[in-house]
Amino acid sequence: MALEFEREKMIAEHQNYDPGLAEVSSIIIDFVRGLKIRQQKADNSFRKQLLLDSFAYVEPLQEGFSFGPPSEEMFNVFREKRKTILATLQKLDLASEEFEQTSEQFFSKIEEIITNVKSASKKKKGSKPTAKGIEPVFDEKYLNALTAWMVNRHQVDRIERLFQLVTEYQHVQDDIFKPINEFNTLINRFFEQTGKRLEISGDGTIKIKIGDDSRSMQGLSSGERQILIMLAHLALNKRLRKDGIFIVDEPELSLHMAWQDMFVEAVQSANHRLQIILATHSPAIIAGKRINCVPVRKAVI
Repeated sequence: MALEFEREKMIAEHQNYDPGLAEVSSIIIDFVRGLKIRQQKADNSFRKQLLLDSFAYVEPLQEGFSFGPPSEEMFNVFREKRKTILATLQKLDLASEEFEQTSEQFFSKIEEIITNVKSASKKKKGSKPTAKGIEPVFDEKYLNALTAWMVNRHQVDRIERLFQLVTEYQHVQDDIFKPINEFNTLINRFFEQTGKRLEISGDGTIKIKIGDDSRSMQGLSSGERQILIMLAHLALNKRLRKDGIFIVDEPELSLHMAWQDMFVEAVQSANHRLQIILATHSPAIIAGKRINCVPVRKAVI
């Protein structure tokens, strides 16, 4: 269905319709759709974990809960968590302007409380004689700061659990989109040498960027098309076996020398489980791999 749509779209927009590029467009769109389905499942799981955490009961002994003031280590770690949590949520597009303002106020207030506890603890008590002997007298500022800390400590702990959930979620997202990102990077190793850049949008649509201009795939040269079509099939085509044999006759055609040097490594990166068989006249293709070469004159038919 996607292939038919792309075919009709390209015919309508361009006179020089290329069925190979249309198929690549279809492969990438279908692949991205599959990733979106996995992403939706991950999103639902993340929301469920956030909801369940709202009702999580914390065992004081297991969590190491203490009624004392925050430690020096906790103070330093909190500063780093603050930066990381905000940066992570911004990356996930979960940080609206209202959220950023509210979270900034929260983090600033908690940091102020921790600072006050640290400062007041240095002069937290003196002593006075009583009928029972010498007893400590706690400074009022220290008691107020410690009370504020204890009231908000549970929220700090919950933010820590949120940070762990968000971090795990981000790792899942990175893993989901790793194949398409690696493919994009692989293609651009070639395209950057001709001043072009491949961009794949959230719905799988392909654009070729030249500076700030966006163009269709029809503007690619024959060598660029060859690389894009070949690597897209190897890396993203779900209908192809991933552990088969890849046979290419004269892959150097339409590829300039620098790309010929990169070709075998690129194919291996696109699918490392393939057995690759090449027939070539190019020394650049086999450079550094002569031990794996069989000259035709010595081949046994």
